[in-house]
Amino acid sequence: MGRRMTGGIACATALLLAVALSLGGCALPGRGDAGPIHLWLLDWQPGGSPSAEGPHGCPSLRVAAPRSAPGFGTSRMVYRRDPARLDYFASHAWADAPAAMILPPLIRALEQGGRFRSVLGPDAEARADLLLEVDALRLEQTFEGDSSKVRLSLRLTLTDLAAQRPLGVREYEIIERATEASPEAGVRAANTALARFLEHLDADLMGMLRSATASCTDGR
Repeated sequence: MGRRMTGGIACATALLLAVALSLGGCALPGRGDAGPIHLWLLDWQPGGSPSAEGPHGCPSLRVAAPRSAPGFGTSRMVYRRDPARLDYFASHAWADAPAAMILPPLIRALEQGGRFRSVLGPDAEARADLLLEVDALRLEQTFEGDSSKVRLSLRLTLTDLAAQRPLGVREYEIIERATEASPEAGVRAANTALARFLEHLDADLMGMLRSATASCTDGR
């Protein structure tokens, strides 16, 4: 009887140890003893002062919270070596999901352009006339031998809220070569890709408004 109990306790202990080791491995997938995770920012700062020329000719604009493409709604930093598979760096990550991090610079860029009467965030209580949505956002680094590049892709949809009709849809794919095949170089290339997208945003939105004959005048 005593031997059976001792054997049962030993088996139970071994089982608990195996479960603990399994859970520990799930908590930090792929990291092992890789050390601390380095967190990186995706950001953009305007180069000049906001425009003060003339009245703002366009109605107020609300920017919805950007949405990620499947597999990209995470702060883990995505890379590819195989076109059909997503991988994540073990010791490098974004400070937040890229979809969340592009919202503040997106609003800053639209305010900098000075086209709209006001630019509102997703949670602002004020009424807006237009809605800008960003979805299908992907940000990834692709490795090809000893080199790498960063791909930023997304879709913009501009909607007239009063008429409940879309004014335009535009898709972007921006490729930026990294200086080397490393996560650090990928971060620099990602920020450059974001800057390139924001440089054209103001003119692209005006093009959507003009083509839809929306009530928006260029006050410049």
